[in-house]
Amino acid sequence: MIKIGHNPGRNGARASGGRRGFTLLELLVSILVVGILIGLLILGIRAASRTARGVAERQAVSAAATGLEQFRDTFNFTPPMVKDQATTPQRTLNVGGRTVLSVYRTTNAADQDALRMQGGTIGPAPADNPLQDNRYSLQSLAYYLAGGANMPAGGANAELVVDGVKGPGLYAPERDGTFDIPKDVVQGTVAATARVGIVHEPFVELGAQNLTLYVDPSDITNAELRDRNGAPVRYYKWLTGREQPANSGNYIVETVDDLNIPAMVARRASVLPGQLPPDRDIEKLNVQLRDATWAIVSAGPNGVFGDEPIAEIARKLGGSVPADPTGILLLRAEAERDNIVEVGK
Repeated sequence: MIKIGHNPGRNGARASGGRRGFTLLELLVSILVVGILIGLLILGIRAASRTARGVAERQAVSAAATGLEQFRDTFNFTPPMVKDQATTPQRTLNVGGRTVLSVYRTTNAADQDALRMQGGTIGPAPADNPLQDNRYSLQSLAYYLAGGANMPAGGANAELVVDGVKGPGLYAPERDGTFDIPKDVVQGTVAATARVGIVHEPFVELGAQNLTLYVDPSDITNAELRDRNGAPVRYYKWLTGREQPANSGNYIVETVDDLNIPAMVARRASVLPGQLPPDRDIEKLNVQLRDATWAIVSAGPNGVFGDEPIAEIARKLGGSVPADPTGILLLRAEAERDNIVEVGK
């Protein structure tokens, strides 16, 4: 008689063997593949985020440059440059009991020299960054494009502000930093916010173009136009027409008035080979910079311009401070590389 029951023979072994688990090697390979995929995903997200930030920053700078051109078309001159980066910084002056903006005037010989060359009333470049150019303002765009000069002007009307209009907006500016405020407004016979004369709305659209008007609550003379990262947008202004020596230290000047152009568009020579972005090569690829007289500059996605203290740059870029001078310049060049620049005449 044949007994029916469990047979632990070959068939049973085959059934059990078909359900075996992963080996250790297979698990390690799977974990490695998943790790690589996650790493690639993170890199892709970061790259997309940097690209998005770069696009937003470029839109902000382009909006500011468009506003500057509208300002020039309206008043027939580009915004004055406030002396907030001078050797002795000054944003305002007291003239006959009235507060006015302290600006570089092209009719003043000393101011002309300052705008043509580093030095004089503009702070010199530090030893560890010979290309630094201090011919810029952090306040000018806020005052002249956004109408942010809201500090009290003094005089007979205690409510009067420097540009004549409380909040964004301004009366017609003059080249010397004053504003063409109607006499009735100055004397206080009408409200300082009344629409007397021509009141100009801001030349930049705040908020919509990733630009905001920041006014320091502890010092209302300190107003800045800031980008989406909270960094101020710089306004550079300079004069051309003075040739420099053919060779200045380690930086070749040649026949172009390089030193009349801000550092972020100056051409580096052999000290930093290959470090200059093509759009800043004034010798070959971007000769329009030779005739430019102003620039609007954003720090870009990394949030640094390249002329900050080297420790701050290293921290922002996630590295350490180089021990040698050339390494410091290279780190500055890397920080500057993603700066966004708009220039014009």
